Amino acid sequence: PTNNASLKYPIPISATQLSITDLTISPNPFSPNGDGKDDVAVFSFILSGAAHTTMEIYDILADKIFSKSLDLNSGATTVSWNGLDSNGNIARTGIYILLLKINDEKVYKKGFALIK
Repeated sequence: PTNNASLKYPIPISATQLSITDLTISPNPFSPNGDGKDDVAVFSFILSGAAHTTMEIYDILADKIFSKSLDLNSGATTVSWNGLDSNGNIARTGIYILLLKINDEKVYKKGFALIK
């Protein structure tokens, strides 16, 4: 028998020597409408070691709309997204998935909402 009480959600997508923990998205939902309130989504997390990290954002249809590569140090990290897609257009209202990769290996995903 397994002890399900020890499981922590979300479970990393794959095992790796490095990990991302304590991911928060604020505000959720956010609204990049230019009114100066909640215009940027801020992703905060802890990275267990220095690594090349990629932040990818997908829409509900699993289309990648934004990607950003970062070389990060270990520890508490904050990155943001202004709601613009890779072409510079404001993303449409909807549910989005944040996918974080360490050294090109998928390690963490979490959903969030964008409203206008």
